[in-house]
Amino acid sequence: MPESTNSHNIAETKRPEKSDLKLLKALIYGTVSIFIAGVVIIFIWDYSSTVNEKNFEGTGIKPSSETRSELRTRETRELTTYKLMVEAPAVYRLPIERAMELLVEEAHREQLKNNR
Repeated sequence: MPESTNSHNIAETKRPEKSDLKLLKALIYGTVSIFIAGVVIIFIWDYSSTVNEKNFEGTGIKPSSETRSELRTRETRELTTYKLMVEAPAVYRLPIERAMELLVEEAHREQLKNNR
C-alpha cells in the first residue's frame, strides 16, 4: 500500500498548480506584448525618419506647397476682381473692399432716411 501512495504523490507533484499556469501564461503574454510593442515602435521610428528625410531633402523646408500657393492666388483674385457670375439676372461679383463700401453707404442712407 505504501507503494501506491508514493506513485500517487509523484503524479501529483509533476502536475503544475493553476497559479503556476496563470503566472506562465501572463509571462508569455507579457513577453509577446513587449516584443510586438518594440517592433511597432521601431517601425514608426523608421517610417518617421524616412518621411522627415523626404521633407527636408534638397533645399530644406518649403514654406508652403504649390497647391496652397495656387489656392491663395485664386482666392485673392476672386476677392479683388469684378466678374459677371450670372448673365440673365445680371449678377456680378464685386471686390470685397468695394462690396463693404457699398454696404456701409447703404446702411448710412437707411439711417439718414429713418432719422428724417
